[in-house]
Amino acid sequence: MLRFWALAWLGNIVGALLIGWHMSIAIDLTPTLEQLLRHVVDTKSAAMHHGAGAWWSVVASGVLANWLVGMAACFATMGRTIIGKYVPVMLAVTAFVSAGFQHSPANMGFFTLYSAFVGELDWGAALVWNLAPASLGTIIGRGIAVAVLLGWAYARFEPASGLAGGGMSGRDGREV
Repeated sequence: MLRFWALAWLGNIVGALLIGWHMSIAIDLTPTLEQLLRHVVDTKSAAMHHGAGAWWSVVASGVLANWLVGMAACFATMGRTIIGKYVPVMLAVTAFVSAGFQHSPANMGFFTLYSAFVGELDWGAALVWNLAPASLGTIIGRGIAVAVLLGWAYARFEPASGLAGGGMSGRDGREV
């Protein structure tokens, strides 16, 4: 699983760098968009000026961000109609974006766009103070707040065969 996470993280950063580079060739930002991008990156980089407590705040924000992103993915598979898929996904994504949560793949995109359009970014500080804690929050948010809770909610429990105590077993027959 660690190999998968490392490859996904690497793929996200490489993809963000390629998109940022490509966009810098294809378009020019208006001064208003440049100012907005500067504000977003300054906000997402604020933890580096506030110490360890702010680092953990980015982790907590990453948990909430990826919980909403993970729920949006679940909602997309749960709906039976386009409207039944679209509305819950848009509600989750709108909540995620409007709250300004720290989501490492999204932040990678913001940071690469900043580097391409506004100026030099201290990538070391961005990694330590934003991408690392947001990535940890992303893992926790997806792994615990989505996967574990949905797995528990939808597990089918049956009496374990051959157990004198009548223990519980999951659908694969292993005791839980």
